[in-house]
Amino acid sequence: MHTVDEPRRSMRAARVRRLRGLAVAAAAVALAGCAGPRGPYWPIIPPDIPPPRVVGAAADGSTVAIVRTQWLLVQLPVERDSINRWFSDIGKDRVLYPSGDTPRSIAPGGSDPAPGNAIYTFRAEGTGTTSLRFVYRNPESSQSPPVKTVAFDVVAR
Repeated sequence: MHTVDEPRRSMRAARVRRLRGLAVAAAAVALAGCAGPRGPYWPIIPPDIPPPRVVGAAADGSTVAIVRTQWLLVQLPVERDSINRWFSDIGKDRVLYPSGDTPRSIAPGGSDPAPGNAIYTFRAEGTGTTSLRFVYRNPESSQSPPVKTVAFDVVAR
């Protein structure tokens, strides 16, 4: 003998089975969307992050080649007793984005990984060509000519 509640229970069970199947299918499609040529990966962490590219003042006037997602570290010499500071200017093409701690400064009592250098950190978030320009000048006198200038192009592939 069937009760009135049995058809409702079987309809509810069928609905739950359909929802479970739909959830499994959606998860499979989402994971397939994360598949790359070398297998699945999470989109926020690329599978092959290249090592950071480190350049210095010797890169002045040249072209620096990096790949998308690669970090670019620019180490520029600093005179410790001088009031002059480095100021950066990124080209209009938004290929590079500065890191939150650029330029890196050393905390009092901290160890300096590159003594006598200011370290600027950028990440290639896109592909294309942009320019970087660094000017070493007195921060209190913006009208005075720069003591040093370093400029180069960056090509991200």
